Amino acid sequence: MDLKADLWIVIFILVFLLVGARSRRRREPFPWIHILFFCSGFPALIYQIVWQRALFGIYGVNIESVTVVVSAFMFGLGLGSLIGGKLSKNSRTPLLVAFAVAELGTAGFGLISLPLFHRVAEFSAGAPLLQTGLLSFALVVVPTVLMGATLPLLVEHMVQATRNVGFAVGGLYFVNTLGSAAACFVAGDVLMRLCGQSGSVRVAVVMNTLIGTAALVGGSVLRSHWSDLAANTTEKEQARGTAEDLLPFPLALTCAGFAGFLALSYEIIWYRILAFASGGIARVFAFLLGSYLLGVALGSRLVELYSRRGSNRDRAAALRLLGWVMLASAIASFVIGPSSAYLLKFGSAYTLGAETLPAYLLLLPLICVGALFFGATFPLVSYVSV
Repeated sequence: MDLKADLWIVIFILVFLLVGARSRRRREPFPWIHILFFCSGFPALIYQIVWQRALFGIYGVNIESVTVVVSAFMFGLGLGSLIGGKLSKNSRTPLLVAFAVAELGTAGFGLISLPLFHRVAEFSAGAPLLQTGLLSFALVVVPTVLMGATLPLLVEHMVQATRNVGFAVGGLYFVNTLGSAAACFVAGDVLMRLCGQSGSVRVAVVMNTLIGTAALVGGSVLRSHWSDLAANTTEKEQARGTAEDLLPFPLALTCAGFAGFLALSYEIIWYRILAFASGGIARVFAFLLGSYLLGVALGSRLVELYSRRGSNRDRAAALRLLGWVMLASAIASFVIGPSSAYLLKFGSAYTLGAETLPAYLLLLPLICVGALFFGATFPLVSYVSV
């Protein structure tokens, strides 16, 4: 097997062993839900990267292809979140079954996605850019609606157990985006090289199928996990605030929408910087997504830890923190552009120990830091408004 593939396998095994050892040391139940949702983030980003490259092959390597895929993913995730939220409000909805159906439905679409993409490309050959863009957008939206429904379904499970929205959203958002970030680097560095587009999609389909099956078959284990988690939740972690303590929900939606608009705008801007710095190589999109999602995951993890230690009297402090986080995200995101120009001005490569790195790789930590503040915004808004 490829050495890099072996290294990634060893890393994942070590991480899962450490998670298990940590749970045993703290006498906490093993976080099965978090493991499932971490794994769920992996195939989602494999699809995004493969479909992005498929569009590169069909429509050319350009900013329009990137914008269509990223916009369709975000729109589909948002629409799916609305649908998942409606389902989670219905007490008769078996949430784990709904989660499993979403995973299995995504696997079904993934199985036919590449042939479908190429059939649509043949149909739209020579068509205006607007028409081809709308067709591609519609295709990518379908499975992302299913992906987007999974977060509110699992958040409802967590909130029932912990009575802490910030803890639930921050923890699940963290593991899912961390899995997606890992998928970006694995897919860009190993999977696409060894398996190609079709093989990578098949790997993602198998993962979705296993996750959905595990959610169906292991339902009793997961219900036991929630019972244990509820028993271990302290009053300090339950943050039972009144409506007067909360940020007005319309204002919270405005904050979340504004942050999302900025986050995706900067993602596309940063992609253009990286594409220019790298000469437009295809895998730079995977590296951008990996760094961006790693930053989002770290930001949501920090909010999870903060809200877990919080209580009702911390609402005012959390509101102030939200303001500072949004201000910091604006400053850090803007600074990345000039900082990137400064790094690229003095050379196309840098030496780090015995390694010679292309200059564009040094931009990835900057993108990670900028995305960290965006990742903290959504769970913080949830914590102070729900």
